[in-house]
Amino acid sequence: MLEVNGLSKEFGGVIAVNDLSFRVVERQIKSIIGPNGAGKTTLFNLLTGLAPCTRGNITFLGKNICGLKPHVIAELGMSRSFQNVEIFDNMSILENVMLGRHCRTGCGVLNVALRRKRAVEEERKIREEALRQIETVGLDADPDASPASLPFGKRRLVEFARALATSPKLLLLDEPVSGLNIRETEQVAELIRRLRSSGITVMLVEHDMSVVMEISDDVLVMDYGTKIAEGKPRDVQRNEEVIARYLGQSRSNAESTKP
Repeated sequence: MLEVNGLSKEFGGVIAVNDLSFRVVERQIKSIIGPNGAGKTTLFNLLTGLAPCTRGNITFLGKNICGLKPHVIAELGMSRSFQNVEIFDNMSILENVMLGRHCRTGCGVLNVALRRKRAVEEERKIREEALRQIETVGLDADPDASPASLPFGKRRLVEFARALATSPKLLLLDEPVSGLNIRETEQVAELIRRLRSSGITVMLVEHDMSVVMEISDDVLVMDYGTKIAEGKPRDVQRNEEVIARYLGQSRSNAESTKP
């Protein structure tokens, strides 16, 4: 589904991502882990077109997407959430989620302005899909309410629902359980599993190692923009370089704290 070859990103003299290569296969949950400043969010920005590549190639569903605009990449079937929840408090929950459906609409401005039948029917379908995704993420709130009234965990669910409204084939989640309590974390982990079961491939950046080791099919470890390990969660957890540079503990301690 996704193949990254020799990807690099430089900001002035700083190399944020350095000659990175990896693959993501269909219906996989692949986690990206590493210390703060490892280049994980920068990687997501490169994949989704929010930042241009300095060097390398990104191939998504057989198409080189380096240099494409974010909305074009979204139309191809890649969507994401953000480390900091990015939703609009001056719009309702439903309207926030409906925004995600924009890349799947076909009516022009004139049809919408004149409220032609085609535009009215399309809006109805957008509302139905938005409501369906609100239900998918398990958000038990009034869709017509403002998200400003929601606690942090439910605000994150609004963002997840909006990303799902794009009908993604590949969903990128940036620290999806950050700031959540234990119950909310378990709910998000179960949601990610259900999304994979429904046919959506998931990539996530996450610092919660219990979640990463529990739900991931494959783990990529980054440090200073480079890949230091990649493989099955148990194999990565036993990797000496990962233990020394990221987990920061001896092999014996790492083995004793495995979930």
